[in-house]
Amino acid sequence: MNGEGFQVPPDAEPLEFLMAVMRDNTAAQYRHAKLGVAVTTVLNGQDFASLLEKAIERSQGVYEKVIEHHQTEGENRE
Repeated sequence: MNGEGFQVPPDAEPLEFLMAVMRDNTAAQYRHAKLGVAVTTVLNGQDFASLLEKAIERSQGVYEKVIEHHQTEGENRE
């Protein structure tokens, strides 16, 4: 059987067929991951830098809040 660039005997087992496909150079694009980036965002009329600065300001306030606790007598510590 002659496929697109690879040779497989007519009585080949399914695994033999798949291995022939995997070894074929034209199939390499399906064997190896492609690197790529996709971004989806809604800026609502604002530029990205302004939105990023606001997000950084909001996130900084999270770490400034400290809850203090003082142990009282009779309180168990585990």
